[in-house]
Amino acid sequence: MNVPILGPVAWVDNVFIKNLGDTAMGETNIYCDGNYLQTLDAIPDTDPRKMRAKEFVQAYEKEYGKKFNYGNGVGYDKMETILRRSRQ
Repeated sequence: MNVPILGPVAWVDNVFIKNLGDTAMGETNIYCDGNYLQTLDAIPDTDPRKMRAKEFVQAYEKEYGKKFNYGNGVGYDKMETILRRSRQ
């Protein structure tokens, strides 16, 4: 099975990998978000994604008039992963 699998970071543990069996050792691409946007303060300024991510958070808060939260970060991370992968 050669398909990308996109899931939450909570999936990634020994049980998940064991249950994938041979699939995990084949050509399957497993992408799990780490909620990059929730850790922006800890990300080095040299990370090329940081400025774009900060701009997204600011635009979100301006548009919707509320603080950015974990759920928004998960959605952003998934789309960022899909877009980055599609450019390769």
